Amino acid sequence: MVFLQLEINEKNQGVHAFICQIRDADGLIMSESQGEFIEFNC
Repeated sequence: MVFLQLEINEKNQGVHAFICQIRDADGLIMSESQGEFIEFNC
């Protein structure tokens, strides 16, 4: 679970929790080609 400060159209929407798969079935950290990633502007 990742906690992020969500901002939409330059308006603060507060902190939200997102569930993200970061490990594969073998317990290894997934590469970008294995998972679906969302681009964030940090």
